[in-house]
Amino acid sequence: MITSGSIYETFHKAPECKDKDSSVASPLIKQNSIEKKDSYEVLKQIKRKLEKYDLKKELDLSSESIRILEDVNELEFNIFDLSRETNYNELVVLATYLMYKNDMFVNLTIEPKTFSIFIKSIQEGYNGVAYHNKVHGMDVGRLAYYYATS
Repeated sequence: MITSGSIYETFHKAPECKDKDSSVASPLIKQNSIEKKDSYEVLKQIKRKLEKYDLKKELDLSSESIRILEDVNELEFNIFDLSRETNYNELVVLATYLMYKNDMFVNLTIEPKTFSIFIKSIQEGYNGVAYHNKVHGMDVGRLAYYYATS
């Protein structure tokens, strides 16, 4: 969950609660608590970091992974090819790629490293079931992106 310039991890069971349906959010990372006077400086810092950010290196992308990602704006995009090519790390790779491609790190003032920690925790939270899994979640997300940008 991203809110007010902070990223929070949502826990489905609070250790202090006996009710198994309780849900609490606790700070995963206190991301740039930005006051208006500091926002310009934060943006400059993130832009400087992004100038040095090597997406291929940071995500350990092969040339085939990059070729697959370049088709993200196509209806026929194959999430299963990306999944295999990224060693089943498709959610982290595609979410980070879309954030980078659309300048969302700058627009939302989120550092790529912070986003990486956040999105990895989401990917690791998915159950290994046959249908509602991380591949399906990212496929639905990518399709929503396709329709929103077409």
